[in-house]
Amino acid sequence: MAVPIYSVGTATLTAGSAAMVGQGTLWLGNVRPYDMVIGNDGKINLVLTVNSNTSITLLFNWGGTTQTAQPYRILYTADDPFTQTLVRQVMQTLAASALIALGGLTPTPRQGVYFDQTSAAALFSLTDAGRALLDDADAPAQLTTLGFSAYFKTLVAAASSSALQPLLGVREVPTTSRTYFVRPDGNDAINNGLTNTAGGAFQTLQKAWNTLAGLDLAAQAGFIVVADGTYAPLNMTTMPIGGTGITITGNTTTPANCHISTTGTCIQINAPLPCPMTITGFKMTFAGASQSAIKINAPGTVTCSNINLAGGSTGFSGAYYAGERGSRIIIIALGQVVSGSMSCFCQTNGGVIQFAGNFAAAPIVLTGTPAWSWVGVLANSGGVLEANGVVFSGTATGQRYAAQAGGGINTSGGGASYFPGNVAGTVSSGGWYA
Repeated sequence: MAVPIYSVGTATLTAGSAAMVGQGTLWLGNVRPYDMVIGNDGKINLVLTVNSNTSITLLFNWGGTTQTAQPYRILYTADDPFTQTLVRQVMQTLAASALIALGGLTPTPRQGVYFDQTSAAALFSLTDAGRALLDDADAPAQLTTLGFSAYFKTLVAAASSSALQPLLGVREVPTTSRTYFVRPDGNDAINNGLTNTAGGAFQTLQKAWNTLAGLDLAAQAGFIVVADGTYAPLNMTTMPIGGTGITITGNTTTPANCHISTTGTCIQINAPLPCPMTITGFKMTFAGASQSAIKINAPGTVTCSNINLAGGSTGFSGAYYAGERGSRIIIIALGQVVSGSMSCFCQTNGGVIQFAGNFAAAPIVLTGTPAWSWVGVLANSGGVLEANGVVFSGTATGQRYAAQAGGGINTSGGGASYFPGNVAGTVSSGGWYA
């Protein structure tokens, strides 16, 4: 080195400490380990490490008195002794490292190195395919290297068995009855529908149904509980497996507060029901051409109570519509209100519609004189309407009934004016009315 001594700036040396702190110093690149430090009092020490331009760690704690921001000197170690010391340290490190163990191995093509349970180095077969996996950043990348499909990787990434089941087409089988909640402030995207809170409930009837339809209810019941609000329609195209019953409940005290409003059909069932269904506590507005409040186009039984038919439909379809052989709608004498005009009150087109309960105590209430633009009740294509003991409170306008194409209406002798309206009913094409 051109300058044997470095003494730029001042230094603080503390008695009993190995820390040397510089002021105005530039030690990085100018000072090396084992250079000699000479304090202002003449005491000496050696540099262990140079930490920064203003920080050195000494080999020994400072043996002199404390000196604060005092002159100092660093005597450079000659290159030969420095190099010898550095080489000796490297050799000592290597002797204590795994490199000695590796030195006893004979390099072999397509072999990897590992340490066995005794920490001895050994070789193992490492194929090209194995190396391709080892250099992948993560498990998904390794699956890609192995040629697995995106679908398989989705299965591997599933966070839980419940998340894996729908991917495999396996249905969850609840061990108790299952209830899903729906409310206007719910969230279909992130909630699971299992708690009646804004952070737990679904927002739509459709999401609640689709989730319930993915279950294997087995011997359990399913429930959808709907809070007050206005909702879009529900279309059931898939069904759960099994079940002892399914109940969709709105506000049974004030059905008008739980409103399904659409220009289509409010609730439509287009797949066979696996168990009986109950729908209760809703106001239904179905203001469209040939639309219904509740329409069942597949085998199954639906029981309805506390329904407020707000109507609005035109064309040719009953508010209650049973349109398939094996389909049945049971209208219970409880909270039934017809508050709007519509094309038809009840229509069976091959299915069965039954009125059940004590209608004398709980009549079907007609408010605002509903007008049937088509016909009040209709039995068609072999369908049957069982209307024994039905009582209406209020009046309506339009044709009272029609029975045609083998369809039949049984009033148990209720007479031609049994159903509300101001136009006489008709029987044709093999239909019957009794």
